[in-house]
Amino acid sequence: MSLIFSLVIIQTFSLYAWSSHSSLWEMPSGIDSLNISERLALSDGEELCKKRLRNKSREIHLFSYPSGKYKLKAYISFEPAKKSQAPVLFFLRGGNNNFGLMNPANSISCYGSYTVIGLSYRGGVSPGKDEYGGKDLLDVAALINFFPHLASTYGISTTSNRYMLGASRGGLQMFLVLNKFPAIQQQFKSVLSLSGILDLELLIKQRPSMNNMFRRDFGLSDRNAKQWIRARNPIKNLHNISRDLPIIILQASHDQRVTPLIGKKMVIELISKGFRNIRYREITHAQHALRGFKNDMHIIWQLFGEEK
Repeated sequence: MSLIFSLVIIQTFSLYAWSSHSSLWEMPSGIDSLNISERLALSDGEELCKKRLRNKSREIHLFSYPSGKYKLKAYISFEPAKKSQAPVLFFLRGGNNNFGLMNPANSISCYGSYTVIGLSYRGGVSPGKDEYGGKDLLDVAALINFFPHLASTYGISTTSNRYMLGASRGGLQMFLVLNKFPAIQQQFKSVLSLSGILDLELLIKQRPSMNNMFRRDFGLSDRNAKQWIRARNPIKNLHNISRDLPIIILQASHDQRVTPLIGKKMVIELISKGFRNIRYREITHAQHALRGFKNDMHIIWQLFGEEK
């Protein structure tokens, strides 16, 4: 198969901040869902998103869903007037625990008329302990399998196209979940990794601070290093993913967190393993996860094939 490596030049604009927004995720005990649109309209969220929340053309709700013995928090963002026909995006965030926890009123969640479902992972604002590609993979699978209930509750389309976007650590989660739970692949038209951690071993070599964090917070040690990394490394866990699944790798040329080399290595590995529908795009002058880019979501939805 042929592969086109393309570069796109775009001017900068704020995408999202990496600070904690845990107070925005608060929900009274005993409540399974909560409309937080008014709360978010007064927050430090993206301005256009807050405007849409104020004029009620978009709503954002927190909800809880079961994952094993836990009830975890997630959110759903939709336009009431278009939710019954809009395509659906499952958004897997980066970071861990409360680090990187996004304000739900962000440019990803409020772009266009699309419906967006975002999760928090166990740990942080949800119960349980984050294992960074361990049992927290169950949380992603449980949320995807919870979709019929969400669709029924909120009147969301079950026939429109569904997509998955994994940013940074979310890219790692995305590939590991697709491999561990292969039936999930049938629910998505295509998937996209945005500055994804797709070669964990290379990332650790490039960023010693990540090695320190994994040892401090997530159980990596000299005794288990080979097994720990192997189990969590997307580039080594592809065997159960359909060779026909459309996969998009989107990187930023000036990314100091996850270098473009990591994305390119994954593309080469996918091709060598017989994957037939791979696209790679690298955005020039861009930072990690397109942080600070104008038209970022237009590019993503264009790659998904929903926009021209």
